Amino acid sequence: FLPKFHKYQFLGSFLKKVMMPVLDVSEKVLGEAVAASVRLQYGVMKLDPETSKWVQETFNKIVKVSERRGISYKITVLKPGFVNAFAVPGGHIFVTKGLLQRVKSDDELAGVLGHEVGHIVARHSMNNIKHQILYQAIIRQMRKRSKNLEKLGLVYSLFAGMRYSRKNEQESDYIGARYLAKAGYNPEGMLSFLKILQSLEKKDPSRIETSLRSHPPSKRRVAKMTEYIASFPEEVRKRPRTLSFDFVKKYPRPKKKERSKKKEGPKTPEKKEQSTMVYRQDFDSSSSVPGVAKGLRKSHKGGIYILDRTTHYSGAASQRFTSYHKNKIMALVTPMLNVKGNQRYRIKGWIKAAGLNLGSDPMGVGIRVNVSEFSERSLIKAHLGVGEIKTDVKKFREVVFEFKTRPKSKRLTLEFSLRKASGQAWFDEFQLEEISN
Repeated sequence: FLPKFHKYQFLGSFLKKVMMPVLDVSEKVLGEAVAASVRLQYGVMKLDPETSKWVQETFNKIVKVSERRGISYKITVLKPGFVNAFAVPGGHIFVTKGLLQRVKSDDELAGVLGHEVGHIVARHSMNNIKHQILYQAIIRQMRKRSKNLEKLGLVYSLFAGMRYSRKNEQESDYIGARYLAKAGYNPEGMLSFLKILQSLEKKDPSRIETSLRSHPPSKRRVAKMTEYIASFPEEVRKRPRTLSFDFVKKYPRPKKKERSKKKEGPKTPEKKEQSTMVYRQDFDSSSSVPGVAKGLRKSHKGGIYILDRTTHYSGAASQRFTSYHKNKIMALVTPMLNVKGNQRYRIKGWIKAAGLNLGSDPMGVGIRVNVSEFSERSLIKAHLGVGEIKTDVKKFREVVFEFKTRPKSKRLTLEFSLRKASGQAWFDEFQLEEISN
């Protein structure tokens, strides 16, 4: 090695110690890790026997005609009401309840499943993940040492942030339509569902989830599929499209809330207290540390930190903690914030939780926000467990905490933590206000 290349010698040991073990992980093991994270984040819908039979039998017919063998395919229905379906390495296919509520025929469901099986057959996920990992390795110059969980966490965060290319989507469309024809369905089912997604994107974009693996159908994509289906034999295109099970009848879509027309009388104006914003922590942009919001630093390194752009109360993202060990601690802390002594302050923010499994610790467990007051030299007061959550919270819950600083307080910090618990925690839109009457 020539001396002038000494700056780049870290890449050899880095790729050998960190990246190669990740790339050597089999697709099956990688898929299980990602699928477990997906199930934990979104929740698996418990299906009755009749519904399960409908989904599984449709899926089995598609898998039976696929070319890729030696892989265990699995279908899972997730709880969310938005419309989405995606494939995970290793043969895992996920569809949401919201998608099944939009299906109008078995052919449409088979079209969706055929498209996702097409991604598995073509190995789109694995190819993209490998390219992304190598790219991230070079530009971030990651640490020399990394635990297995952190490696898989990196892969999952890359997987969640990627989208298939137009070429990948087009290829899976073609594969899916071909599988429909081979399995005895009408390939027009693929086209009709693409049109449903297209209409949803225009009329009610909140009903279709586009940030995790999905790629909204373009006019060109629909046109290409129309052209491709025209090449199928007429007897295939004329197959009757039937709905053997009405999912939406058993699991109806929620009705939109109507605005109340009742007029309210004049309200007596209330005396409002004055407040001044001292600090606001959003989670929309990343710091130099992957998965950590700008302005925060790690005070504990356990688990996986991810900026979640699919789950948030406001803005573009929330800070998500994912822990697989109920005896670990995860925590992010703000910089030192200047405050006044003997002054009233209010902390406001939003927290959400899923899949919590608590350990034990006399210092407290669960999702917590800790506030620490400092003088010029030392810690004066700690407010522990502000807005503590020990159970699952399906929707973001507001946290409000008011306190008066000690006379000698000059600075304080906010710490967001998941302490001695496994599961998921989300933090969003936290702010510190100074209160005056």
